[in-house]
Amino acid sequence: MKRFLNLADFSREQILDLLALAQALQDKPEPQALAGKILGLVFFNPSLRTLASFQAGMARLGGSSFVITPGQGTWQLETRLNAIMKGAAAEHIREGIPVLASYCDALGVRAFAEGKDLEQDLGESLFGMIDELCDKPLINMESAMNHPCQALADWRTMDELKVPQRAKFVLSWVYHPKALPLAVPAATVHMAAMRGMEVVVLRPEGFALPPQIMLAFNHELDVTQIDALSAHIEKLSPGAPQSATEFIPARIVVSSANLEALMIWPSRTLDAGRYRVVIGSGSTLLFMDTAGQSITGTPNEPGGSLITTFDVEAPQ
Repeated sequence: MKRFLNLADFSREQILDLLALAQALQDKPEPQALAGKILGLVFFNPSLRTLASFQAGMARLGGSSFVITPGQGTWQLETRLNAIMKGAAAEHIREGIPVLASYCDALGVRAFAEGKDLEQDLGESLFGMIDELCDKPLINMESAMNHPCQALADWRTMDELKVPQRAKFVLSWVYHPKALPLAVPAATVHMAAMRGMEVVVLRPEGFALPPQIMLAFNHELDVTQIDALSAHIEKLSPGAPQSATEFIPARIVVSSANLEALMIWPSRTLDAGRYRVVIGSGSTLLFMDTAGQSITGTPNEPGGSLITTFDVEAPQ
């Protein structure tokens, strides 16, 4: 593994393998597994648990680590491209990251969103640059829009607490005097969906997560499938256009945690009730009823990653 930047970069089976490895190391510690290995840790932003846990983890496995906090005991690093170097930063990240990477066997980096340009933050421009500059295995210790290590730890904690994989996961909004980064909630809802849970985001009107984050639930779908899932159709009625297969002749209400509306092409008319949309093997979409039966003619499969749930109401 050369990169650990986003849980969506891995299949569910690979994540389960990582969790199994964590359990194996807890059951039977290997204090020399990383003997002679060095982990570099670069924190452009503050940390408590992430910093302490990575250092403790390396020590328990026989390795060592060094910590760099630019501007605190080291030179400040400039992160902007084509910047005029006349401020506090004495070196540029394009020089600093390759040098630091050369001193270690793997590099972990934390670099928060700037919070000035949402589109730029969503594009992970800074972490993308770090990714290009690092020729060693790279770990995302929280970027503008992701915190995969914390999400993985949350998954493991729920496994330890024996929280059912198909349970409901509620992410609640609470007041804070200043805007906080989106990385943790984004990574958390993706983790819960990937685990197979029904995800609900509880928040006031006007405080929805950006649609780019919600669409990322569909991390294994191609562009055409995402377009179909994100089609904003508020009502589907018996008078809707017909084709070889027909629209659902009822109103569809989709969980506010996921997509605002959902378009599917069922092989039969749906009764009122709750339905589930999951990703099966080969990234196929499965539309299941409450009994776990396919409603689109696709063969049934056990498991799968839940994308969303939706309710079909009887026509008025």
